[in-house]
Amino acid sequence: MKLTAEDKLDIIQLTATFDNAMDSENVEKYMTVWADDGELSGFWGSTKGKEDLRKQFPGLLDSFARGRRHLLTNHEIEGDGKNATMYCYLTVFNRDENTMAGTGTFNDVLIKEDGKWLFVKRELSADPNVMKLIESLQGDN
Repeated sequence: MKLTAEDKLDIIQLTATFDNAMDSENVEKYMTVWADDGELSGFWGSTKGKEDLRKQFPGLLDSFARGRRHLLTNHEIEGDGKNATMYCYLTVFNRDENTMAGTGTFNDVLIKEDGKWLFVKRELSADPNVMKLIESLQGDN
């Protein structure tokens, strides 16, 4: 069965929940978006499973998320009524300075369990501008 418009809206809502959890530093909200074996990977490495994702959350905030706003756009969603993939753009803004902090893309794999879409895998590919920022932040430590 092809994805419905409602499925696509639910998946976009899931990405908003992910970003809003990061921006509000709310680990409980963050945990609601993951399948039990969910995996997040990016410039910091890879983490798999809900227990490890919970443990990783403070480090994500410290490495790049704290004090920023995350905005996802250009969602391309494909799949059926049970499984989906999504590609989208990420733009990150500094809250205090009203400037852009970096950009990248997400490649996601999702599953629908008990009527709810969840991330099985989120892979962030940071654009070169982000890597320069990460290097500068590491120099501050």
